[in-house]
Amino acid sequence: MKCLYLSILALSLCVFCRGQDTVKSNFGKYYSVNQLKTDFVFFRTTLEKAHPSLYRYEFKDTIDYYFNQAQVKLDHPMNELDFWKVLQTMVVKIESGHTHVSFADETIRQLNLTPALLLPFTIYTEDNRLFIKRRARADDSLLKAGSEILVINNERGTSILQQMHSLESGDGYSNSFKDFRIEKEFNWLYNLLHGNQGQFLITVKYKGVIKTRLFKAAKVMPRTINPERLPSVSYPADMPNTAFLRVPDFVYKKEYESLHRQLFKDIKQHKAENLVIDLRDNPGGKTSVAADLMGYFMTNDFKFTLADEMYVNPTFFKHLADNTAKDMTILHDIENINRQLYREVYNDDVIQQTRMGSFKGNVYLLINGGTFSAAALFAAAVKQQRNCTIIGEETGGGAAGCDGGILVDVTLPNTRLKLHLPLFWTYAVNAKNDRGRGLLPDIRMTPEKNEKYFGAGLDPVIETLKEVINTAANKTP
Repeated sequence: MKCLYLSILALSLCVFCRGQDTVKSNFGKYYSVNQLKTDFVFFRTTLEKAHPSLYRYEFKDTIDYYFNQAQVKLDHPMNELDFWKVLQTMVVKIESGHTHVSFADETIRQLNLTPALLLPFTIYTEDNRLFIKRRARADDSLLKAGSEILVINNERGTSILQQMHSLESGDGYSNSFKDFRIEKEFNWLYNLLHGNQGQFLITVKYKGVIKTRLFKAAKVMPRTINPERLPSVSYPADMPNTAFLRVPDFVYKKEYESLHRQLFKDIKQHKAENLVIDLRDNPGGKTSVAADLMGYFMTNDFKFTLADEMYVNPTFFKHLADNTAKDMTILHDIENINRQLYREVYNDDVIQQTRMGSFKGNVYLLINGGTFSAAALFAAAVKQQRNCTIIGEETGGGAAGCDGGILVDVTLPNTRLKLHLPLFWTYAVNAKNDRGRGLLPDIRMTPEKNEKYFGAGLDPVIETLKEVINTAANKTP
């Protein structure tokens, strides 16, 4: 048995080495120390001049310390991947989910063309641990939904998650948005950090029983760009008198007023008594679209947000940022910007009005770590100003506000890495309760519910919603 284990271990290490060769094929070019330091100064100066929440969650001295620690690492030539890790680890310290560093456009194109072999399951996270959500192949019976992933190729699952947390941006002190992103991109990020591997030695724990087995990699599923996603309403047969409004994002702009009007006309015709608004995985979008939708179910006039603030002229800075891709903006241009606080407060003159005949019944909001930006502001505004029940997980966007508004891309001069950053900070209507966390649900998923429903191929949030609505209906005299 010991010889068999050693053989499996040797095999997994050989596969790991071949995986590294695959990564190197996409990151073969190295940059000199001088090139790296030049890009780092450009990166740091941009953040210090333009970022609206650079010092919101950490003192300036602390952020300066992180910058200095990152710069010390630039003492040897690096390829794009290694330099990205240095910059992205630094960016994560700012605790802004809208701020991140991406590879150069050409590198992304090459990565999308490179065949990838991935782990044969999808995951969800809980209490800083990894669990199997769904397996890729039916015959991999050991990979049961709800199983905790203890080890992958001799690396603990908790260590893998910790490393990914250090490379994922999120709002405030919460890991909610980080975990959401990791759950969506886990297989791809693992592949990026470890390279293609034909097999994985995986140890899992299911109902107290620990087992280890070697699994073949899953073939990559091509990633597609989603077309415009519009909100839609349905009337589930297993939820009495309920309209289920799915809102994938607030990016849609064309005739959104008439679309919202038609949706709620339909809801009224169905005489629904319950309105479910599914904001899970909603990354945000236009606040004007979100505020218009709210007008159809709020019981009183309302505010969507309290104030915006910024430190640079957004139009001027966006022009500078766009020109970095053409090498038309130099460091001197960024250095000469005057960082000054600008604030716009929304008083009673910007109170939003409810629509005539707005929905007056029971409202349920479904949220998770993917409820971000304008969607998190939406949920916070509804919770503060209307009776409702919120089910799911903590929002990825901060309950007291988040940065966003105008988003810009700054291309670094040598490596061509891109720094994505927001120019606005927006205060939510409950900004006084800023604890650096997302909005917490009234009813949160438990490990027991997740294991039970994922194991049966069901959605834990939807099943919990059904229980709540049916229980309330049975209590109605």
